Amino acid sequence: MLFSSFVKNLFWLFFLGIGIQSNNSTGNINHILFMLPGIMVYNALSTSLILINQVSIEKRQGLFRLYYLSNFSLMKLITLKVMLYGIISSLGAVLLILLAMLLIGETPFHVFLALPIIFLISVTLSLTLLQLLLHSKDHQYYHSLINFLLLPLFFLSGTIFNISGLPLWLKTFALLNPLYYLVDLLRGICISIYHVPIILNMFALFIVLVILFVSTAMNTSKLYILRG
Repeated sequence: MLFSSFVKNLFWLFFLGIGIQSNNSTGNINHILFMLPGIMVYNALSTSLILINQVSIEKRQGLFRLYYLSNFSLMKLITLKVMLYGIISSLGAVLLILLAMLLIGETPFHVFLALPIIFLISVTLSLTLLQLLLHSKDHQYYHSLINFLLLPLFFLSGTIFNISGLPLWLKTFALLNPLYYLVDLLRGICISIYHVPIILNMFALFIVLVILFVSTAMNTSKLYILRG
């Protein structure tokens, strides 16, 4: 699943990046570099979804109840899983950056500065999806809802095109999209193009991350109390 997800993200970067660049839709900015931050966020989201699917399966099988009965810390287990998949997302981002360098024939090494942020974004996305899972009584409905929202969230994140050219009503939806601000943060670090100040974006990410960790610690019992 991780491999197929990564290949799909390579497809977005390679074909859309080259295709749109040929139309010069972003002016002097190489469109592959323009898309790279959004593709890295989408790769982190895809990796987080794989993690949550795994957690959902383990929950339905009653494995978390066994962990609890054996006095194993559920929060420690969740933290380890989230950190591991954060590292996987970061490694995926490295491969995407190397591919982008190969395609554009440049070596913008400063792009690698985004890797620690990718790790934090992956952890944040994983914990967000976990919160939704913990508060969902119908897992089938949960997965259907996530799959339904995934594509609109991606297209309105500013990954493929600049949202400034969108109609006002559609731009409003884009500004309400959390992924937009994550992409904006990475794009500011990678190519110095951003709408929200980088410091403000990073501060908001840190606050959200702390809130999610606290909320997860308070609700891990739902992994074995609620029915899957």
